[in-house]
Amino acid sequence: MSPIVPLLMLFLLICRAGAAELPPDAQVTIDREAAQEAQLKTELDAKVAKLHSDLVARLKKSQDAAMHRGDLDGAEAIKARIVGLQGPEQPEYLLLPAEKAAQTTDCTFDGADCPNVLSGGVGATCSYQITVDKGSYYLYGLFTAATSRPCELSIDGVPSGLILKETTGSWNRAAVQWVKYGPYELTRGDHMLLVKSMGYLPNIRGFAISKEDNLTLSTDAFDKH
Repeated sequence: MSPIVPLLMLFLLICRAGAAELPPDAQVTIDREAAQEAQLKTELDAKVAKLHSDLVARLKKSQDAAMHRGDLDGAEAIKARIVGLQGPEQPEYLLLPAEKAAQTTDCTFDGADCPNVLSGGVGATCSYQITVDKGSYYLYGLFTAATSRPCELSIDGVPSGLILKETTGSWNRAAVQWVKYGPYELTRGDHMLLVKSMGYLPNIRGFAISKEDNLTLSTDAFDKH
């Protein structure tokens, strides 16, 4: 027999073994192990987060004590360590002006009755790219609408309910109002907010996103921004 034949047979056996499916009981064992590993990782992440949170709380007390005794350099050093543990402090809110939309479809910016707004026809969209810390966030919309013009909000491609469905009395600038929606659970990092009209867009001046559920903003917030 040629020496090549046994080698070829061995090769075919190896390939067949690699392609074979595991028996059901073995697959169940592997799946159970994977689930336990994922659970342990989740528990470990939670414990590490708790340790970081406790450490930050103690460091803030140390920072206050350093400030109280006039040790400004020490207080700044502690602050730098806190930032390293939890990242930079998030602003109270993030403004998203109509004119700064990342992308729009079938929208018009500006208007005769209500200047500096986005408006649009059926299926019009506007989107915003945001970067946030993990937490529950509220979306505030500033707009005018004499008749109800609801829009669908999607976050990272996931439908997240209707917004901008309220009426404000007229289409004029004097009727512009802030309305709150949410909360929405967001992970730390980048997210895409997409607003799509169900019929026509209302006159949108912009949005704000914040963890505050009772945020008070001026109706000319974007003019001051």
